[in-house]
Amino acid sequence: MKALTVTDLPDAVVAVIERRAADRGLTVEEEVRRLLETAYSADAAALHDAQLARLRATLQASIEHGGTVSDAQLDAALAAKADELAKQGY
Repeated sequence: MKALTVTDLPDAVVAVIERRAADRGLTVEEEVRRLLETAYSADAAALHDAQLARLRATLQASIEHGGTVSDAQLDAALAAKADELAKQGY
């Protein structure tokens, strides 16, 4: 995945993003990622799949660092995330 740096944003815009992220319990980075995905993704299914792929990668990294999770637990976590995304309109 690529990284993107945005400079010279107005303070008011940054404040709104920070407040919105805090209200949702998200990091500013995740809030901006979601805003961009929503604004520029023409294919909701692809967006949904990308979100689930990120979750799977996070869980896999946890396992590789000594965490353990069964296939059933992973499936349950993915199903919960899919439900969450569906409620958000993805």
